[in-house]
Amino acid sequence: MSCGKLDPKIRCAPSVLQKLDSETLDLCNSVLPAVTVDDPGLVVQFLNPDDLHAALALPGSPIPPGADPLFSMNAFRAWVIQSALQAPHVGPGNHVPSATLSTAFRHLTEEMANAIVYKSWHLIPWAHQIQQAGLTDRVALVLWLAGTGKGRADMFVPGQVFG
Repeated sequence: MSCGKLDPKIRCAPSVLQKLDSETLDLCNSVLPAVTVDDPGLVVQFLNPDDLHAALALPGSPIPPGADPLFSMNAFRAWVIQSALQAPHVGPGNHVPSATLSTAFRHLTEEMANAIVYKSWHLIPWAHQIQQAGLTDRVALVLWLAGTGKGRADMFVPGQVFG
């Protein structure tokens, strides 16, 4: 399914769904077949490049800002991918290549997904700085697809990740 609409087998809160672009929706749909009750998927959509550029200059940022917002966005995307691939037992086969800015990971165990989200990406001091600076609510949106049965998933946003 590649049409910019979320597969009806994925349940998602309308408040989250309205933030997703068509490329991210297609990426969520492509991850769904690999999601089971014990094996979640992760999708990351990068949001406002100007806010991300400003956020990367704040204390606690994982990388310095680039020369301009687009460079910052690409550098942050590369960091997100590399930091996920450094989590225990996660490798290139778990990453879903994408021609868009959004990125995804599949064939993950619960342990692998938790390590990525809550050890690699859960940067509380930086998230606090982003909120204090009054930037958008997040600089990137992490979507966790949790399997609820064969070919079905609930999708939610883990708290305090990237803002």
